Amino acid sequence: MKFIDKAHITFKAGNGGNGILDFHRELYMPKGGPSGGNGGDGGDIILKTNHNVNNLFDIKNKRKIYGNNGLIGGVNSKHGKNAQDKIIHVPIGTTIYKNNELICELLYEDEEFIIARGGKGGRGNKSFATSKNPVPKLCENGDIGETTKVVLNLKTISDVGLFGFPNVGKTSILQKITNSQAKAANYNFTTLSPNLGMVNNSSKKIVIGDMPGIIKGAHEGKGLGIDFLKHIEKSKSLVLVMGLSENSTMTSLLKEYKVLIAELKHFNEKLVKKIKLIVLNKEDLTTNKTLDNKIFEKTKVKTMYLSSKTMKNHDIFLKELENIIQNSDNEIVREKIIQTIELPSNELIDIKITHHSEKVWIIEGKTIEYWVKKIPLISEQNEQRFLSIITKLDIENEVLKRGGKPDDTIIIGSIAYDLI
Repeated sequence: MKFIDKAHITFKAGNGGNGILDFHRELYMPKGGPSGGNGGDGGDIILKTNHNVNNLFDIKNKRKIYGNNGLIGGVNSKHGKNAQDKIIHVPIGTTIYKNNELICELLYEDEEFIIARGGKGGRGNKSFATSKNPVPKLCENGDIGETTKVVLNLKTISDVGLFGFPNVGKTSILQKITNSQAKAANYNFTTLSPNLGMVNNSSKKIVIGDMPGIIKGAHEGKGLGIDFLKHIEKSKSLVLVMGLSENSTMTSLLKEYKVLIAELKHFNEKLVKKIKLIVLNKEDLTTNKTLDNKIFEKTKVKTMYLSSKTMKNHDIFLKELENIIQNSDNEIVREKIIQTIELPSNELIDIKITHHSEKVWIIEGKTIEYWVKKIPLISEQNEQRFLSIITKLDIENEVLKRGGKPDDTIIIGSIAYDLI
């Protein structure tokens, strides 16, 4: 299955069910009271992390995901059934962006985020009954569920991330010390997506991430570029892996080290502080026995030799990993999280009036369009309620101020009426 770590998705939550207009009918009770039930609430769409999901492949193919609608209210004051929320499972480390702004990070198992809220159910005429109006002929349609367009971005989370140039043996190290089934081969860019594994024979639970190889210019998008760099952001600690060869020298190693550090700094300077160990891998290949691992002393980061082929120093490497975990902060730094995406207020006055033609005026805006959908014009009382909202918003006076005249037509959504 192809590894997908970015997806553009539209979520459409469920609509609320409509309330109904109904009056109680029963033998010997010809004038029963109002009994129209309320509509059920529409279902939310919830993103929930699941450790069994490791990328966004399934969700990307759906493009648009719909929530469940609430049911219409019933006679005899029966409430329409509330819709069941729809839960979408995503990988741990999923970040959510809306309009290029980070709105949420899901960093732990079973963490939830409401990405789109379902619409409230409309009221039936039973709910409108009062002492002043005991027999109301009023009802409402359910609210439309929220539509949210977002970008989901996956940043792989690991306790320790292995990073370095391509073909330095990161995947081979992961194979030898974890349960990972990742495949390694002797050519550049073998690892095109992050691989995770759980360390074997360790007293601690350690998740190791093998990150795709980095090259000079990665922060500018070269090679796998930022698609790689974003994954190491959520590693709690980093191990820099450098590959030895028979031609390795102190000068070549230092040059490689400086390139890697420069790429991290250009992308996110904080990542450099996460480096807890430098590993000189493929020790079995070098013929230069005069290499001094003290060449990195200025970094104040411990350096060790390793051979993923012969298993030399693997026990020492595992102990170093345990020390890293023991001395590191187990908390993942969270950039931002909010509980819900705020729905626009229905009281927001955002009326736009357009003089469409000589005698036609078009009224637009979220507030008025909301009420057009909310109030079905199926009774005189509903019509009066709608007109009272028009009056409250001062729409007709605004049209008159702009040159409107009696008998001009006002169009609001699907409704048209004459200005008096």
